[in-house]
Amino acid sequence: ALEFLAKSSKDSFQLEQKKPTEVTRQFATSIDHKHNHINAQADRYQNKIRKGQHQRAFIDIGERAGRGFTVDGQVLGKSRGRTAKLATTNSLSFVGKIIGSIKIVGRDDPTQAEIQRAQKVL
Repeated sequence: ALEFLAKSSKDSFQLEQKKPTEVTRQFATSIDHKHNHINAQADRYQNKIRKGQHQRAFIDIGERAGRGFTVDGQVLGKSRGRTAKLATTNSLSFVGKIIGSIKIVGRDDPTQAEIQRAQKVL
């Protein structure tokens, strides 16, 4: 029985380590000018943005003049389906800006299923 628990724990850890720590994707985005947030919608549910305590978002922002820059951001609250809200760490106005790619650095928080599996093994 102890061998089974040790193997299950090891396998779970190895699967966790295989998850990417950095993901760059294009999202359909819209800007909430009232709250100064970015709404990012993934094309597939598997590509959705999930909140993580140790995550940072790097948002590529372009201007109509062709210049661009990257700002730090974070995921706000829980994502709803394929849509997530992002906020920048500075008070940047998005008027006249074009959102490019969004790079998420860090792993997602564990899902309920992953938490329950870890509790059962322990």
